[in-house]
Formats: sequence, structure tokens, C-alpha cells
Amino acid sequence: MVMDRTTQIHRGDVIVEQQPSTGPGYLIRRVIGLPGDHVACCNARGRMTVNGKPLDETYLYPADAPSPTPFSITVPTGKLWLLGDHRSIALDSRTEGPLAVQVVGRVCLVIRSGQAISLRTPHTFAADGLAPANSQTPPALIGAIVVGLAVVLLLALAIFGVDPLHDAQAPRVTPGRTSFRVRGAYVGWSAVVDRAFGCQRRS
Repeated sequence: MVMDRTTQIHRGDVIVEQQPSTGPGYLIRRVIGLPGDHVACCNARGRMTVNGKPLDETYLYPADAPSPTPFSITVPTGKLWLLGDHRSIALDSRTEGPLAVQVVGRVCLVIRSGQAISLRTPHTFAADGLAPANSQTPPALIGAIVVGLAVVLLLALAIFGVDPLHDAQAPRVTPGRTSFRVRGAYVGWSAVVDRAFGCQRRS
């Protein structure tokens, strides 16, 4: 999981939070209602509503309903209406009411079954004007991508090796932002990738 450390949250965000009343530890839940919002479930079509606007909760765990028990509440100042996506087993605001929590950050990437999944603002919140659409990539996600690429390149170097001192085909470049030192000489990124992954450049 990659988390963007911020206290600026919107409806639909999945956050990491601490609940002072329950002691140390972290919880991960989705923000459904902010202070002043009226949250209710369910309408005639079985959907949860925020300020009268129905939510199309495509992020719910398969076969889970928005809520097995009805509710209608206005979120008080200083609290949030937080729900888990796995509604059939989640402990959240449906049983605990509006929650006063300390927000640690917003989850922007999760690893599930070996796949990296970027978490964006659900369309239902953005389409109804309940939250701004994602327009920028969080710095934490950019950092994770950069680190991941660096690890891949380092593994490629370790497995395949790049030695410009003994390879006449390896181009020499001057030190700079697009080069790094390998076995005493500076090598460009393109040379490393070509050698590591067996790429052949056409003349």
C-alpha cells in the first residue's frame, strides 16, 4: 500500500486513520460523508445517498449491499461518516455513528494479487459534484513509481551486467542526469536498458 500523507480529504477517499477512543492502531475506511452532510440509506433503488444524491458504489465487495440496516443522519462538526468497502463484515459508522478520527493520509495505491491498483476518486462522487475529479498524481505515488523503476534497473544490472570497459558496443557518455557510473565509467540509461533486456538498435 502507498499512502499520500495529507489531511486534505474528500468524499470517496480511502484513508488511513487513527481513532483515539480505541487506542493505538490504524484503520482503513472510505470517507462517505463530511461534516454537515446528510447521509442516508437506502433510497427506493437500494442506493445510499449523500445530500440527496444517490451513489453508484462500484467499489463495494462483490455481492455486498450498501447497508443491510437503514439509517439517516447529518454528520456533526468535527466528525466523518466512514464505511468499509466490505460492508458485510466492516466495523464502521453504521454501528459506531459519525467518527472523530485523526487522518494519517490518503491511500493512493494498493498491491492486490501481485497487481498494483491506483485508487482514484470514484466516478459517482465526481459526477455528482460531491468530490473533485483526480487531476494530479500524488507525490507519494510518483515516488513509488521512481523507486520501482530504480529497483528494476538495479536488478537488471545485477543479473545481466553492464561493463562498458570491456564492451566495445557500449557507448561512452559524459556525466550528467541521464548517466551513472558503472564499474568505473559513465554509461547512459539507454545503453543499460538495451544491454539488460537484449535490445538491438538499428543503424
